[in-house]
Amino acid sequence: MKLHLEKPWLEFSAERVARLPGQMGVFQLADDAGRVVYIGFAGGKSLFGLRSELEKRLGSAPQFRYEVNNQYQTRWRDS
Repeated sequence: MKLHLEKPWLEFSAERVARLPGQMGVFQLADDAGRVVYIGFAGGKSLFGLRSELEKRLGSAPQFRYEVNNQYQTRWRDS
């Protein structure tokens, strides 16, 4: 059974990303229509967790959503 992120899409801006936690988790990037174009994760080697992983991808999509999750590898594979 695959689990899907059901959270609402957020504007993918530097200001919003700067407020993210420095925790592990998974994220999705989407185009204007809400179609997922990238799925990634922030793991134990990510310097500032979700924040740093998403900062690397700023400008690559207009929307994103994320989930803080310590079992990020499992959630990433299930996305």
